[in-house]
Amino acid sequence: MAVISNMSYRKFEEIDNIEFFYDFKKSKELRIIMYDFINLFDKSYLNSCIKGKDNYIVNIWRRDTLYLIKELYNSFAAGNFYTTAVLTRVLIENYVLSHIIINNDSAGIDWYFHSMIKNIHFKIPKNKREDAERFLEEAMKEKDLKNSDFERLNEPQKNYHWLSFLINKKDKDITFCDACKIVDKSIYSDYEKLCDYIHPQNMAVKSSKFTFYNEFLYVLWLCIKYISSNVLLFDAIDKDELYELSFLMDELFLEIFKEHSPQINLNIDFI
Repeated sequence: MAVISNMSYRKFEEIDNIEFFYDFKKSKELRIIMYDFINLFDKSYLNSCIKGKDNYIVNIWRRDTLYLIKELYNSFAAGNFYTTAVLTRVLIENYVLSHIIINNDSAGIDWYFHSMIKNIHFKIPKNKREDAERFLEEAMKEKDLKNSDFERLNEPQKNYHWLSFLINKKDKDITFCDACKIVDKSIYSDYEKLCDYIHPQNMAVKSSKFTFYNEFLYVLWLCIKYISSNVLLFDAIDKDELYELSFLMDELFLEIFKEHSPQINLNIDFI
């Protein structure tokens, strides 16, 4: 590990990881295209924000997706593969929940108010909640929500309870696995793979992140896959060019993979 310094700050880079990765042919080209893909989404962000009554919620998710993808790319470029895996797992959650909000008219409103209820419950002392609760009540009325909607959403200790209008589990808590089933149940297996990679019980990863190359390559594949899927989920003025860059990233990854482990089947699928 090396310490990189400049006029304003210092940072750690995993030089061994970077050197290992760039032993693969096409690796530098992949990183350049990944950067171009994210940069194009960044440039199109302001011009493609959706205007309308409730679309500010979609734009909140769009903006957060952009920030998250930039941080993920920076971690990957610095050779910080643990962080890359962690942020890719977050990106999977982001994709599933964004997909639900974009494709279900009331999901965004339910998410927004359930989140407000949680913030009031956990961040404001009980004896100081009156003003916040009054504001919440007025905001819900503006959106034509009723007392029954408040009662339905008033489960601050349940993270995914805002999906209760889509998932009926009666007395059982709604989980992220349940949310994945709304979009594509196979997504949860990608999520589990990353959980295994980053949790402290994986001997192979603790010994060396490259004990089994397919472990590292699968993390890289999921990183590429969910950067693409998150970006392409949102409307953008440069959608055709984004699709083209996404395809190039897929092709380059396959070349890298075949170069190193042609005998291993990653069972990957494309966006």
